[in-house]
Amino acid sequence: MENNQESWQLNQIDGEEIAELIMVLRKSLGLEFKADAFLHASTFGDLCDVFERHISYEDKAGCTSQQAFYKLRKAILETSEVAKEDITASTPMELLFPRKNRRRQVRLMLQQMGLGVKLLTCKSWIKDIAVGGMLLSFIVLFFNFKRGGVGITFFLAGLLLAEKWGKEFDQEITTIGKLVELLVSEHYIKVRRYPNTVNRAEIVPLITKVFQQKLSMDSANLTGDTSLI
Repeated sequence: MENNQESWQLNQIDGEEIAELIMVLRKSLGLEFKADAFLHASTFGDLCDVFERHISYEDKAGCTSQQAFYKLRKAILETSEVAKEDITASTPMELLFPRKNRRRQVRLMLQQMGLGVKLLTCKSWIKDIAVGGMLLSFIVLFFNFKRGGVGITFFLAGLLLAEKWGKEFDQEITTIGKLVELLVSEHYIKVRRYPNTVNRAEIVPLITKVFQQKLSMDSANLTGDTSLI
């Protein structure tokens, strides 16, 4: 989704989208929920309370973003020939990972951190052609089923291959700082300095930030009293 903040209200968001974000945060925080865990959550505050009640990790102070940055910097230094002083929050990803060996360097860095994160994609024009081709093939499907089916298969396979071998950084991951934000949002527990710890003061802000960014919402519309229904 786009990062531009809109005047969306949380109760205007499709329930499936909210469920997807809950899954992202569940994985990030290493939690397990019963099927009815959010049954009585009617406000954003209630939703945050469910997360906080399920956290049993040790509460340990420390900025997770800072810890994630240090872990990321260490992984980059150990897997590539980059000077420590060249790795800052504002450093462009493309500067640290030259296109020629980008896929390999990114893979080694993520392996060093023990993370599975999709950072690379194909060029946007390839996506546009593939999506356009699939849409056109879908229309052809109504007139010639065989040709339409072949077209959809061809363009879908092409897109999947292009994604697999793509070397472009996701448009939202332009700098080291942006990557740190992503890692904290989606792999909070894993990027903490001490295993199985959380900084409880960060939990509600983390949930709020994920909802704000992924749903393109203004933080003013994400208060404890904000209605989910």
